[in-house]
Order: sequence, then structure tokens, then C-alpha cells
Amino acid sequence: MARQPRQQQETSLFSIKQQSKQMLFQDKEDKLVFRDILEKSKHKYGFDIYAFCLLDDDAFWIILDAKKRSISRIMQSICISYSLYKEEDHQLFHTRYQSKPLYSSQQLKNELDSLKEDKRYEMGSYCYINPMTLKPFEFVSDVKDSIEVQTSFAKRLSDQQALDVFEKYGANLVVELEERNELIRKLYAKYNVSQKQLANYFGISSSMISKIVNV
Repeated sequence: MARQPRQQQETSLFSIKQQSKQMLFQDKEDKLVFRDILEKSKHKYGFDIYAFCLLDDDAFWIILDAKKRSISRIMQSICISYSLYKEEDHQLFHTRYQSKPLYSSQQLKNELDSLKEDKRYEMGSYCYINPMTLKPFEFVSDVKDSIEVQTSFAKRLSDQQALDVFEKYGANLVVELEERNELIRKLYAKYNVSQKQLANYFGISSSMISKIVNV
């Protein structure tokens, strides 16, 4: 049966659970790699992670604020990156992730409580609280009452709109390589621009843009 398309995104806050028919995390190295992929995805797309937990060898739970980004694109990036690391010849994630939309900071806090009440949470050493220091990992964001829930999502910027944004940041004046790369990562995370638009403006290939934003 063909997969049904997901409904249009109506909030930026989500509680996401993903399970696999295969063992996802065989050892400590697998879990550390997955944690690093989460951190890199956060910086790449500019979203906030409020909690994550590797509940079982075959499942994980993430609570996040996608902000202006598509939740499906974020999850696709995470799952593909981990599948490439595992070098699976067959599909690692046979089923879609389950996403629960959250519409307020109170709903977010309730969901965090639900995660901590899960029996598997107490046994999980790779959750959003670092068991060594009893503090959140640095890339895990604090939950505040002032969280702004995004309820409308702009379409991809047109070429002219993207050009206006790039000019606003003085991108054409950047000459240092690392400064340029850092600006590219910032623009890609903050604005809904495509890698092709960035490549055309900076005069480099789309594959090079992909490498820069995936660092």
C-alpha cells in the first residue's frame, strides 16, 4: 500500500518516535554517532532539541521545535545520515516516524514529563540528561515559558527574495573561506533558501554547498 501524504504542518513543536524492525543501536559507538548526528542536524537546520532518548535498541524518541523548517526534511536528514553510517544494504527504517504535534509550552512540558515517566527512560543511558553530569547535553535547549510556537510556514524563498537576503548580509563582501562557509551555514539554517540558490550566488557547486552545511 502506498504511503499517505502527511498533513500540512500546523505547529513547530513535535514529539517524534521512530522504530525499526532491525537493531538500530548495537553498542556505545552507535549511540554516540546517533547523538552526533542529532547535534549536526540541529546546527544544519536551525531547530531546537528539547529532549531525546534512545529508549530501546530499535527505537528513539525526540522532542523538538522545528521552527521554520519542515519536520519531514529534518527527520529525513537524521534517518538518512544514520542509515549511511550503518551502511545498510536494505532499508533501515521500514515505517514512518510517529509525530505528535504540540501547540503550547505547557503541552511541551507535559510531553517531557511523559518521556521521563516511561519505564525505559530510567534504563536508558543515552537520554537528554547526561548521566555523567546530570546536566543536559550542550546542544539540548532549555524549555522556557516564552517559547514561540510557529504556526505558519513560509514557502521557499524565490530567487529574488533569496538574493535580497544574501545582499542584506553583505555576502558578496565575504572573502575569507571559513567566514564564507560559516555564513552559508547560517543562511541555510535561518532562512528557507535552497542549496541551489546558495550555490548560484556564491559561484560554487551544489555538492560543495551540501558538504558545507553538513559539516
